[in-house]
Amino acid sequence: MYLEHYGFDFEPFNITPDSRFLFLSRRHKEAMAALLYGIEQRKGFIALTGEIGSGKTTICRALLRELDRETIKLALILNPQLDGLELLQAINAEFGIAHDSTSKRKLLDTLNKFLLEQYEAGHNCVLVIDESQQLPPESLEQVRLISNLELEATKLIQIALVGQPELDEILHLPELEQLNQRITVRYHIEPLDFDEMSDYIDHRIKVANPTEPVPFHKKARRAIFNFSGGIPRKVNVVCDRALLVTFVAHDKEVSEEHALTAIQEVRGKRLSKRKTPGSTTNAPKHREELDTDEPDVPVAVGEGGSSARWIAVAVFLGLALIASAMIISGKNRNAVSPPPSNAAVAVPQPSPTPVPTLVPTPMPTPEPSPTPKPTPAPTPEPTASPTPEPSASPTPQPSETPTPKPSDTPTPKPSPTPSETPEATPAPTKAATPQPTPEPTPAPTPQPTELPTPQPSPTVEPTPVVEWSYDGAGIVRVRRPEFTYPAAVLTWLAEQGQTLPEAELARLRETDPAEVASLQLTEGRAPLYLREARLPARLDFLPNAMLPVLVQVDRQALEYGPWAVMTERANGMVTLKDPLRGQLQVSEAELIKHLAAIMVPYADPEGITGLQPMDSGPAVEALQRRLTAVSQYSGGITGVFDRKTEEALATYRQIKGLRGGPDVDPAIALALLKDSE
Repeated sequence: MYLEHYGFDFEPFNITPDSRFLFLSRRHKEAMAALLYGIEQRKGFIALTGEIGSGKTTICRALLRELDRETIKLALILNPQLDGLELLQAINAEFGIAHDSTSKRKLLDTLNKFLLEQYEAGHNCVLVIDESQQLPPESLEQVRLISNLELEATKLIQIALVGQPELDEILHLPELEQLNQRITVRYHIEPLDFDEMSDYIDHRIKVANPTEPVPFHKKARRAIFNFSGGIPRKVNVVCDRALLVTFVAHDKEVSEEHALTAIQEVRGKRLSKRKTPGSTTNAPKHREELDTDEPDVPVAVGEGGSSARWIAVAVFLGLALIASAMIISGKNRNAVSPPPSNAAVAVPQPSPTPVPTLVPTPMPTPEPSPTPKPTPAPTPEPTASPTPEPSASPTPQPSETPTPKPSDTPTPKPSPTPSETPEATPAPTKAATPQPTPEPTPAPTPQPTELPTPQPSPTVEPTPVVEWSYDGAGIVRVRRPEFTYPAAVLTWLAEQGQTLPEAELARLRETDPAEVASLQLTEGRAPLYLREARLPARLDFLPNAMLPVLVQVDRQALEYGPWAVMTERANGMVTLKDPLRGQLQVSEAELIKHLAAIMVPYADPEGITGLQPMDSGPAVEALQRRLTAVSQYSGGITGVFDRKTEEALATYRQIKGLRGGPDVDPAIALALLKDSE
């Protein structure tokens, strides 16, 4: 319904486990690493647990993509409510062997023979059982017996039990002690923290490819986090409804008010059960209230007629509560949506700039602030928007960056709490608020990072940083963390010998910050035609021949990031070109601790990335020409992605050792473009 309003290609917050939206937080990366470790090292039993909606099934689907299907034979059981015989039949069927017998012994013999054949062929067999907490004890014991199919020195089958936290309680039952002792790898997926949830929201919006930025205000994100507790599925449900509420209100930014309305609608009757006739609140404040379906009605069971009387009283009180809650719910809905002018808590209504983080002013703004200690150096960002003094007219002069001193210029911190920076944005009409109190603004903190405890002088730079300019090392320098992604892409281009002219850099300095932060430079659009291939966030998977690459780090890395370009690796050290801090060296061990993503940009002017069987047109002709150049395609240049083209691509994928399906994913496109040059 709101797709056209925002220009999305598809729904960004669908609750189905769509691999296109895969977002591996630190916890999900650790869970994936635990699974891969247990499988590759033949550890036998692996247990992966997590709350409902924490992303367990998504990790299972991602595991399918990570595993080499040529050497690993996988059986995936998604419906484990089976008895011992049915479970054996389902496992054999998943492995593609005889499964019709009703004899457990025959089924086990067939499975054992298959496992031995696969071991002799150098293959590893893996059984993944999702929702394992639903397995009856008889079936869990059958799983243990399957694990007895082993050799003296190695396991013939690796079994991953994936389920909700109850699985761990079940495994600790006395009758399952033998099975519990065999589990050598365990991992529990914790919910996302606030920063990870914010990155998760931004990631899904980016993948859905809107035509313009879709900002979530920080207070809206906080409300969503308080409701969801960091559970991805709950985040999806609320964000989807919040976008709908924002669309109905003809707005672009998801405000706190929109988020609270969405939360109220998602809760539905569960909220009204919590209301009392005198209640005027719009939402409960504690997460515990979200997970209880029982109304606060006394229900006691006595003997004989006393039970019936209590039930009658309970029914009467329940109906009365529901009726009063419906009336109050209607009043509250009227109080929340139409008249934001007298809404109670700080719901910033106009919010002219859609940028969800940091300060809204574009670049350096000379600010003649009448506060104490007036410094001649123009404070670039934080003072202009949050302190609208009556006489100051903040007309930004974007090209006035080179004048400040090195010690003063680099974006002073607006407040000692960097997490509160975005809330300075939506206060254009409250001129009466006294502003001089939080005045430690001109503190000479040299770096504009939203991270806590910034280091005073991590950059060794003799000259002040000029926004959107190349420094002596060819790094496009910026002063705001949300600009580091496009700046890192441009730095990567400079490593390829392509630099932007000064006129283009000047345009970037004058562009609205929200527009700059949302630049999608790797979406295959003209004039760069850049695409991106994502690699596992592990340096041992990264060949040096692929350098330079873009690296993303999490919020805990204070000395670099969030996006930088890795140009060299040697002797346990890496060289990073960081748009915020310049060129620096970091140990591999330090980088691995915080590494969130590795991204390889590549130019695809012909548009072969994303092609699928049965596609046709000039892009398919280019694909066929490139497959011919690597000696994999001998058919004519037909411009149709036919069976012959698909087979040629599959053969080339096998030669390169790349996993994937029949489509031209970024990894195979990158390899083909390099090899066919």
